[in-house]
Amino acid sequence: MNDRKIQICVVDDDEPVRTMLCEKLDEAGFATFKAANGLEGMAVLERSDIAVMVVDIVMPEQEGIQTIMQIKATRPRVRILAISGGARGSGHDYLAMAKDLGADEVMAKPFRGDQFVACVKRLTALGKSSE
Repeated sequence: MNDRKIQICVVDDDEPVRTMLCEKLDEAGFATFKAANGLEGMAVLERSDIAVMVVDIVMPEQEGIQTIMQIKATRPRVRILAISGGARGSGHDYLAMAKDLGADEVMAKPFRGDQFVACVKRLTALGKSSE
């Protein structure tokens, strides 16, 4: 069991961002899954043992706020990192809303890869301590 990699799913509609985040997590020793929207992310969650869902907020098909609510309702032990760079200055604070709805951590884009990996590592350690 100890040699099994911790599984992380990155849900982001921006393919280059999704790929870069997964590469950073792969380099850090995690097993990664990619999803282009919340619907795909929920499908990955249903068939995999995901420890952390990284969820972008502004996406087509199914946006991040709805996805976070679904994760919390169906898999409350899964940790959530909400990320967003969208809708700045629109009067909506999507990351604060995500936190209120159950995201364990939030990060505003752009962020550095090392900050991102450190945050995911904190969340995986948090998950282990609660089991």
